[in-house]
Amino acid sequence: MDKRTLGMAALAVSTLLWLAIFVLPWSPLDGGTKFGVGVGLYGLSYVAFFAGGALLGPEVMGRMKARVRSAFRRRDPDTATIEAVHEPDPLAEET
Repeated sequence: MDKRTLGMAALAVSTLLWLAIFVLPWSPLDGGTKFGVGVGLYGLSYVAFFAGGALLGPEVMGRMKARVRSAFRRRDPDTATIEAVHEPDPLAEET
């Protein structure tokens, strides 16, 4: 496996660990155990995220950050569709 595949897998594991926190309220565990498992899942998700980021490198993580930021950027409603058509994809592979 190459670094890119391992990095994307680490990001996927990080996301799954983070989402698992939201299932904990419906688990049969007692409150203290739920809290401990939640803290553990949260910590492990961050470790997996930063490991994936390190494997992917600053270029890929920068493109992902730009894509997330562009999703939350305020746009003029009259030109939003025109900008979306002409805005380059930050995750597109450069050839």
